[in-house]
Amino acid sequence: MPMTSSPTTPNRNTVLNNLACALIACALLGLAHQAHAKDNTPLINGDFRTGHAGWVFSKAHPFQTEIVEAATLETGKALAIRVGEPPAQSWRVQVRHPLPTGLAARQQVRMTMWLRSPESNPVVVTLQRATRPFTPLSHKQVKLTPQWKLYDFTTLTRDAADQAQLTITAGFGAGTVEVGDIQLSLGEVKAAPATPRDQLAPLSLDGLKGVPGLAAALGADPRSIVTPLDRVKTYSKSGRSEVLPNDTSGQ
Repeated sequence: MPMTSSPTTPNRNTVLNNLACALIACALLGLAHQAHAKDNTPLINGDFRTGHAGWVFSKAHPFQTEIVEAATLETGKALAIRVGEPPAQSWRVQVRHPLPTGLAARQQVRMTMWLRSPESNPVVVTLQRATRPFTPLSHKQVKLTPQWKLYDFTTLTRDAADQAQLTITAGFGAGTVEVGDIQLSLGEVKAAPATPRDQLAPLSLDGLKGVPGLAAALGADPRSIVTPLDRVKTYSKSGRSEVLPNDTSGQ
C-alpha cells in the first residue's frame, strides 16, 4: 500500500522564533516612525510633557502661564495662558518656541494643535523671524471655542529666515487660552509663479536715449520686431560712426 505522510507540525521553538521576529520588526517600525515624526516636528516640547521647557514668554505685559491637565489630548498636558487686564496691543501677550532650523522662502509648513478658550477669545498663530524686526513669515487668526478643537494649518512662508520661531499671540481680551499637542512639519519649497507681462515693472531707458531707434524697438511688441537688420551702426571711441554690413557668414 502506498504510504502517506502526515503534515508537519511546527515545533514550539519555531513558533516562538517567528513570534519574536514579528515583535522585533514591529518595534523597529515603530522606532522608525517616531524618528520620522521627530524629524518633521522641530519642536522640542510641543506637547508640554516637560513643562515650560523650550518656550519663551514675552515680558511686555503681565500675564500668567500654567501647565494644566487636559484629558482630551493624547499627551494629557496643555499650556494655559491667563490674561487679566488685556494689553493695549495684542502682541504684548505672546508665547514663542524657537525652531532649530531656518525656513526658506515659499516653504510649505503644516501646523496642528489643540486649542480652546472658555471666553471664546481669538489667537494668532505666527511663523516669524526670531530676530529683530521679527518679520512675520505667515500667520493664521482663529476664534476659539470653549471646547477643545484640533486646528490644522498649512501655510507658505513669504520670505526666508535663518532663525525662525513659532509664536502664539493671546492678548486680545481678558480670559484664558489653552493650547496643547503642537506639531509642526516642514514641507517642500514651492517655485515662484511666473509674473504676467502686464505686471512687469517698466524698463528704464534713461541710459539708452542716445542710441537711435532703440527706445522705440524696446517699447514695441516683441512679435512686431521681425525684420532683420541689413546694416549695423557702430560707435568708435573717437565719436565718429561707421556703417558696417551685417555679418551673414553664418546664414
